[in-house]
Amino acid sequence: MRRLELKSPAKLNLYLKIIKKRRDGYHEILTLFERINLCDLIILEKHTRGIKVFLEGEDIPLKENLAYRAGLLISKKIGKKLGVKIRILKHIPIGAGLGGGSSNAATVLLGINHLYELGIDKGVLYEWGASLGSDVNFFLSEEKFALGYGRGEKLSLLKNIETRLWHLVIYPGFPILTSQIYRAFDGIGLTKKATNVRILIDSLRKGNIGKIGNLFFNSLEPVVLKNYPLLSFWREKLNSTSAKGVLISGSGSSIFGLYENRKEVERVRRELERFKKREVFFVVSTDC
Repeated sequence: MRRLELKSPAKLNLYLKIIKKRRDGYHEILTLFERINLCDLIILEKHTRGIKVFLEGEDIPLKENLAYRAGLLISKKIGKKLGVKIRILKHIPIGAGLGGGSSNAATVLLGINHLYELGIDKGVLYEWGASLGSDVNFFLSEEKFALGYGRGEKLSLLKNIETRLWHLVIYPGFPILTSQIYRAFDGIGLTKKATNVRILIDSLRKGNIGKIGNLFFNSLEPVVLKNYPLLSFWREKLNSTSAKGVLISGSGSSIFGLYENRKEVERVRRELERFKKREVFFVVSTDC
């Protein structure tokens, strides 16, 4: 095999609670991940020598590109100079709270492992993934839903959940730096009582869409809304529709609403189009 084409999916955080700031500067969190069907496309091709990345749709310095770092990491860990061309066709906005970079890194780790038939165990990939980013392991898991803790790199996989959620995701047209939002959060702390993530997971298993939306929670949301009034505008607009729940994903910048079905999401998208300027709308569902 000389070439692989792989989908690199985005995620939403249906729940994100900041528990505490750790001595190492990171934050202890509890989060519920959902993998969605908004995807980048990654093409891996064997190459004579070295890791080469070709990025279409965005401009990221090579040393900051997580896919590039993932390629270098796997080469270093196995002690062999692998040759791989990595072509990334971007559809997931950068700095949007959708995990695009982490997903690209996970897809490269999984893909190179398969392309070169390295036989690296998933547990080992988890160890390497954690060194690249907090969300990488969720994408390595290839599960639809998972509970993340620690920095988000430790996982409790939620298997056999058949519920498919439908969302309207709004990217406001600008990225938000995760570090900026966490610093701002440290200045004010938790301002809203968290919902119960265990009840949320139970509702997810039962497919109770209304209850799922009512249990959405994000500790970072008040900080994001305070610093970015445009997102407050879109939160108000989504809340004025038939959304069962509305939430900022991760540290932003995307905001999403939960709906009963695709038909309803499409109707709401058309309804809100007239307010759109540079925003991008995505109709997405759980990646099945």
